[in-house]
Amino acid sequence: MATTTFTLTLDDKTYTVTDDLDRVQKDIDDAIANDGGLVTISTTEDYEAEAPKQISVTKSSSISIDPS
Repeated sequence: MATTTFTLTLDDKTYTVTDDLDRVQKDIDDAIANDGGLVTISTTEDYEAEAPKQISVTKSSSISIDPS
């Protein structure tokens, strides 16, 4: 599991995420394929506090990931 920092934008809300990019991308793809679902991400602040959050993803969600 390679933890990296990247930017995830979901429906005009931007998160700076420190997590496994491949896992997050797969979880988002799975949620969309299943007509929506929850995806667990660790924002940079959450990662340091070891308290990940869940975001709700639907088929109509606008999602972009910038692996800066």
